[in-house]
Amino acid sequence: TGHTPQAFSLQPAACSLQQKRSASPLELALHGTHYAADCLFSQVSSDLLKKYLMELPFGFTASEGYEKALLYIFNFFNSIGINTRYHPYIHYKTIVYAVENNQFKEITVQNHYRNVIATLPGNKPEKIYLTAHFDTCDSYPGANDNHSGIACLLEMARILSHYQLNLTIVFVAFSG
Repeated sequence: TGHTPQAFSLQPAACSLQQKRSASPLELALHGTHYAADCLFSQVSSDLLKKYLMELPFGFTASEGYEKALLYIFNFFNSIGINTRYHPYIHYKTIVYAVENNQFKEITVQNHYRNVIATLPGNKPEKIYLTAHFDTCDSYPGANDNHSGIACLLEMARILSHYQLNLTIVFVAFSG
C-alpha cells in the first residue's frame, strides 16, 4: 500500500543445475539429489544472512518494530517475485489478576496480528511449508527469539525463487 519494495541481490552462485526448469530423471540419476542439495547450499550467502539480520527491525508484537518487521518481510518476498499476502488473525489472551479479599478478576484482551505468506508455485499441487516466526516474547529482543529463523527463511526464498520446482513451496513468517 504505497510502500517501495527494498532492493535485494538476486544473483545466484555458479551451479550446473539449470534454473527455471525441473531436473530430468537422467540428471537426477547422474548427479543424485545430494548434488542438487549441495548446489543449493552453495548459493547461501553469509553476507546476505548478516544483511537480513541487521536490517530486519526489532520490536515486540503489536509495536512499531513489529509493523516494520512485517513490512520488511512482505516487501522482501515481493521484491524477488514471489506471490505474497497477509494472513490476518485475532489472538485472545485471558489475564487473571488478584483483587481485594483473595478475589480474582479476569479480563480477555484481543490483539490483531498478521502472518506473511509467500507462495512459490510448483508443477504439482503438493506443498511444502517452510516457516519461521518474527515476533518476540514480551521483554526479549527479537534477535534472541527468531530473527535468525527469518533470515534463513528469506535466504531460502531468494535461492529457490530461481528454480522451477515440482512441489509448491509456501513460506510462512508467523507473528504472535
